[in-house]
Amino acid sequence: MNNLRDDRFSRGWRRWVFGKLSFRRILISLVEVYVVVLVSAWLLSDRLIFQPQPSTYRKGDNVYRIALPDGQKIGMLALTNPIAAYTVLYCHGNAEDLGDIRPVMETYRAQGFSVYALDYRGYGISDGKAGCRAACEDGDAALRHLVTERGIPLNRIIIHGRSVGSGIALHLAARNKVAGLVLESPLLTAFRVRTVIPISPFDKLHNNQRIREISCPLLVIHGDQDVVIPSWHGRKLYDLATVPKQCWWVAGADHNNLLEVDEPGYWSHITRFRDWLGEK
Repeated sequence: MNNLRDDRFSRGWRRWVFGKLSFRRILISLVEVYVVVLVSAWLLSDRLIFQPQPSTYRKGDNVYRIALPDGQKIGMLALTNPIAAYTVLYCHGNAEDLGDIRPVMETYRAQGFSVYALDYRGYGISDGKAGCRAACEDGDAALRHLVTERGIPLNRIIIHGRSVGSGIALHLAARNKVAGLVLESPLLTAFRVRTVIPISPFDKLHNNQRIREISCPLLVIHGDQDVVIPSWHGRKLYDLATVPKQCWWVAGADHNNLLEVDEPGYWSHITRFRDWLGEK
């Protein structure tokens, strides 16, 4: 008798929790799971998109901090070149900071550019917490610093965004009349790096929208073996752009080894793009 009573209680409890099994109940459950996943993704997205590591550098040796409107400060690297026709503002990728990218920035300067790079909030010696909106605001502050405090005209600034930095770079290029834009291993949107197809009514880093808003020439570079952000992201952004544009699909390159695969080709395409801007 007790077993029968327990069995009835168990069935009743399951029916109360899950409902009577039916196509409608299954559909409702799937919608509920979908909503839970979307809410979780939204709440955790900044933490997944931006993953700062312990700082690899200190202030000094051309590294300094600039103030944000809210009083927080972010790190900047300045590698100037007195004979440079263009200045690059470099927006780096996810799990790296100014110390990690400095060797590449030094080589960038050696190619005939002045180079500035920023660390987003939460990275390196920057204050605060990383996030999509915060990183775009940091990019605004860095560009404003170049124009107002360093006296560099917008039409002499090239924005270069790598990986997640492509979102900050496109944000800046869509809002300012800069000389040019370089997107290296860019993403179409933040969520579609994982979902491939658009399954969310909201997303972050809407590069697929901002690419339509830029008015400056564009160079897209992407490794054709990229397993972190597959090259179809870069190809789609290139197709969506309506400005004068160039591209380079790096044969055999993954997400983080473009220079290892073909460093001469990398700098050749960057300098060729610069020379092309001079002809516009």
